Amino acid sequence: MKNQSLTIKTTIYILLGCTIFISCNKNPEPYTVEQLSQIQRNLAPKFIPNSEDILYINDASGNLELWQLSKSGEPRQITKLKQKISDLQIAPDGSFAVFAVDYGGDERFDMYKYDIKSGEITNLTNTPKMAEKGYSISSDGTKITMEIDSEIPFRPQIFIYDISTAEFQQINKSNIRVLHPIWSKNGKKITALITSDDQSGDLLLFDLENKKTDTIKPADKNNIFRPITFSPDDKNILCLTKNDKGFDQLTLIDATSYEVKSFGPGDWDVMEAVWNKNSGIYFTKNVSGKTGIYHMQNPQSKVEEVLPPSGNISGINIHEEGTKMLFSKQDATHPEAIYLLDLKTNEIQQLTNSLPPDIQPARLSAAESFKIQSFDNTTIEGFLYKPKGVSEKLLPAVVIVHGGPSMQDQDIFDTMTQSLTQAGFVVFNINYRGSVGYGKVFEDMNNRDWGGGDLKDIRAVLEHFIKQGLIDKNKIGVTGGSYGGYMTYIAVTKDPDLYAAAAPAYGMVDLIADYNFGKDRWGLWYEGEMGNPTTDSLLFVDRSPINFISKIKVPILVFQGANDNNVPKWSSDMIVDSLKSNHKPVEYIVYPNEGHGFYRRTNRIDWIQRTIDFFKQNLMDKK
Repeated sequence: MKNQSLTIKTTIYILLGCTIFISCNKNPEPYTVEQLSQIQRNLAPKFIPNSEDILYINDASGNLELWQLSKSGEPRQITKLKQKISDLQIAPDGSFAVFAVDYGGDERFDMYKYDIKSGEITNLTNTPKMAEKGYSISSDGTKITMEIDSEIPFRPQIFIYDISTAEFQQINKSNIRVLHPIWSKNGKKITALITSDDQSGDLLLFDLENKKTDTIKPADKNNIFRPITFSPDDKNILCLTKNDKGFDQLTLIDATSYEVKSFGPGDWDVMEAVWNKNSGIYFTKNVSGKTGIYHMQNPQSKVEEVLPPSGNISGINIHEEGTKMLFSKQDATHPEAIYLLDLKTNEIQQLTNSLPPDIQPARLSAAESFKIQSFDNTTIEGFLYKPKGVSEKLLPAVVIVHGGPSMQDQDIFDTMTQSLTQAGFVVFNINYRGSVGYGKVFEDMNNRDWGGGDLKDIRAVLEHFIKQGLIDKNKIGVTGGSYGGYMTYIAVTKDPDLYAAAAPAYGMVDLIADYNFGKDRWGLWYEGEMGNPTTDSLLFVDRSPINFISKIKVPILVFQGANDNNVPKWSSDMIVDSLKSNHKPVEYIVYPNEGHGFYRRTNRIDWIQRTIDFFKQNLMDKK
């Protein structure tokens, strides 16, 4: 009987232990900011010609560095610069690559070269007061065309760099910006965009042999030609331009007659395109914040869907033989990884892994699409993210407002969003009027109305979900960077009763001062968006948060990069000083080695953790 009793007791203990184990695993401990911040980004993949390796950018080290992936699948870190790398381009023969390096976020990019055979890394420019970016390498690999702001900061012109002599040749001189130079396949021509405001712009065509420059203008002066590539035979230039519905559509410009013809789908924005002589044209299309891949054998053929819209796809790159494609893909629960697509079989292989072993996608919050009618019946879309394993009906919420305003929240992995949902918050990404992705009319709806209709759109979304019984109307926070930071300030000054806490990052606070500071860089864009502070002074004053500090009723946590050349540190200094002098609760965090956005992992962890703790303290019940 003793042995039988012992066996029964043992069985009970085992069953009890299993029950406890299962119960504990139903509601496991939330992921920490530290854990989620170890998730890697893998982006900008490119085939190395005449090789089976690829190059890409990865932040496993805590900074965006250059990496190389071999055929065996073994990744190798190439650079250890501890700075942000971008604009990766590889020579047509695969002998070298060039990339831009941004020092501490100051946007004074240098051009570096990576000798793929020897492994040598060289700074080709080393110009602390100028920025070289937007590279295109000639077909023979001897020259590189790029943008350089050699005279006026952030007003670049087009140059050619001779690799053998290390000499620069300027090929244009304009009083407005010239961007995105593209070299023809035969090396005889370069095309580029000339634009004052990123909304309207012409195509420049440089004939290098005859030293001649022609300007190709859109039929509508308010439209723009964004060059992508020359056709494989150099007879045409592939561009993006707005169609009659206001969406970015593929457009062909005859390189001789300058005849313009749009083709392909025109119902949503085309984002990227590549043109291979063997496999034709592949492009991505953005449908309500989700990206698909499509194919046309030539501009006259029908459109074929390769991958339906899902998550976010970027950086498409075709193998020289036209048989394979690289791209990076992500969605809310699957961080950015690199994939290889077989263009004959449509089989997909994931080449990089972004998730640490202890992170499970099923425990992350998926992006749930919503669509509501705003105060004036305008349709507003976006995504919401719900915390897992939370039973309460009325949850605290945080709105993360995107920047721009001409940007869009998409179905992507975001460490801040996932950290907030792990902490128990509902998170909202709202594509308010002024966002891109829904046509030019919608994008222009907040022109001369910053902090007006767009702020009402955010309120309309929140009121909808308050009525649905999802969120607590007394526990709503707001945060965002750049224009999102501006909207955070506007939210608590113009709509102060809706929000209980705010965490703006590098946001504009005085629109007149902001206009004057960036006039050489942003002046004409600013005038299209909001007017001129001389002729529209009353509007600028009314939409500047600094003038309404007395209206603020909630605690503020301000973040800023010391090297920001877009929204400078003095802007945040100004509002923090004003908040303090008006006895408003404020905390101020400045990162000395960051600019417009926080990219170093140590800083991102600090920024996200402080934000989570701040919203917990001000939006959650004390336990």
